[in-house]
Parts: sequence; C-alpha cells; structure tokens
Amino acid sequence: MPPAHLHDVPAMAARLRRLERQNRYLCQAIVAVLLVAACALVSVAFGQRTAESVVFNGQRFELGMLKSDALARLAECCALTGSADSFFVWTKPPQSEMIGAIWFTGNKVSALKLDLDQFQDEKSAKLGLLLYRTISEMTSSQPRSMLVTEVTREIEGATLRTLFLTLPSGKSVVMEVSTMGPNAFGIRDVVDVYEELRLP
Repeated sequence: MPPAHLHDVPAMAARLRRLERQNRYLCQAIVAVLLVAACALVSVAFGQRTAESVVFNGQRFELGMLKSDALARLAECCALTGSADSFFVWTKPPQSEMIGAIWFTGNKVSALKLDLDQFQDEKSAKLGLLLYRTISEMTSSQPRSMLVTEVTREIEGATLRTLFLTLPSGKSVVMEVSTMGPNAFGIRDVVDVYEELRLP
C-alpha cells in the first residue's frame, strides 16, 4: 500500500493548478487596474489643459463660458451688432472696426471668430483662389482630415517659412514664404505655392 502522502499528490497538483490560475487572474486584474489608472491620469492631464480662447480688445473669451459673463466682458471692450444669439464684434467708436463675431447656444458661448486681416488686391485674391482650388481638387470637395505642419528655416540670404497641409495619402499643398535679405532685385518677400507627394 503506498504511503499516505502519495495519495495527496493529485489533490496537491489540482490545488497548485488552481493557485496558478488565480495568480494569472490576479496579474491580469492588476494590469487592468493600472491601465484604467493610466487612462484616468491622462484624462485628468488633458482636462487641465488651458482652454482655447479668443481675445477681443484685451478681453479673453472661451467656448462654453456663460453668455452673461461674455456680454459683460464685451460691454467693457467692444460694441455689438446682431441678434440675441449671434453678434458681430466691433471696436468702440471712433474706430468702429469689425474685429470678429460671437455665437451663443443654450446660454453659453458656442462659437467665436477673430478677424485677422483682409486683403482686397488682385494678387491676394489669386493666391486665395489658388489655395482653395488646389485643396478642393485634392480632397475631391469632400470633408477630409489634413495634417498642418509649420517649418521655419534659415538659409543664406533668406528666411523660409513653410506651411504644409498634408493628406493621409502623403500628398501636400505647400505654401512657402521667403523673406529675402538685401539683394540686387529689390525683392523682399516671395510666396510659392506647390504640391508635394511623399511616402506617408
């Protein structure tokens, strides 16, 4: 007859297998908790980022701010024209220059527009149309996501400021502004617009 302790071997093996499974589940649970905690930390970090804002005449406005607070700030800095939920924003007289617009939905700021500049000469209009038509053709007039990249380079006799608007396919429309140093042609700024294709 085998010793008594040998009868316990199958039971001990089964118990060890159970403990191994429990340890594996425990490790998986710990990993899951760590992942959730990491996601929570990332969410908190992103939640603490400064909200995007627009500044009208020294007053800062953010999406989601209360309409009453926004109107109080606008009264300090600006003049308004418009309806109950959408207004053009103007500098106060005597300048009376339109500098943007503001929209409200559900008693909160839902959209903001800041006017940066306006060009009325023929060359500026041609440049704007060229960019519009090129991007429209690249995207087939359908909403598409584009990556915007800005690069500044110093070369001999010039500073190059380049803006890339790139589709996921690797095709870009590029606008490059070259600011020249003193030269025999008396040229100060040159704007080049071109298409570029690179491996994504």
